[in-house]
Amino acid sequence: MLPHARADLIRTLSACPGCREAQALHALACKLGLASDVVLSTALLTCYARRGLLAPAQLLFDEMPRRDAVAFNAMLAALGASGRVAGARALFDRMPERTPASWNTMVTCYCGAGDLASAREVFEASLRAASSSIVSWNAMIDGHCKAGRMVDARELFDRIGSSDIVTWNTMIAGYLHREEPASAIAMFHRPMGMQQQEEEERRLRPTTVTIRASKTLCF
Repeated sequence: MLPHARADLIRTLSACPGCREAQALHALACKLGLASDVVLSTALLTCYARRGLLAPAQLLFDEMPRRDAVAFNAMLAALGASGRVAGARALFDRMPERTPASWNTMVTCYCGAGDLASAREVFEASLRAASSSIVSWNAMIDGHCKAGRMVDARELFDRIGSSDIVTWNTMIAGYLHREEPASAIAMFHRPMGMQQQEEEERRLRPTTVTIRASKTLCF
């Protein structure tokens, strides 16, 4: 019965609609003696984290007898989403294993707090560790654009090995925000030209965000 109950709980947690339901499922897991199961505990932790329930997420994390990379990343994401930058960094520093998701979360956390110096430190470390991803690149570019540091944003853009449409949209929006329409227009036309190549056409097809940004250039 327990294996089926465990699987059913995990499936239910993934579709859990609210806070009360999550806490009720946690209580049921404890009643069934499944609270120490690392997979189920991580699913519960993720459920709490996605709903901004930091206190029960932290308690559950602290009580877990074993924690894998998924559990650490879920707790890190919960701290980052709650603006607990210092707490997120403390957890990040003691993680036994860091995945690309770990680095992405920490970079995004610092960028969201406006601490671009710390974001850059973590970002460059992720590059040295060969654990960076497009998510971190986009977070860094977005952070610099929002701070009005378009020279730094462009330096990052030019360094990136493989961009996506989010990268281009972020740069276009950044130039528009800084009232640099010529730079925004030039950035808009670059992926259009790349569409001559089939692979790039699929990957860099303009989105509604790109089109809305381009319309702004007309006013």
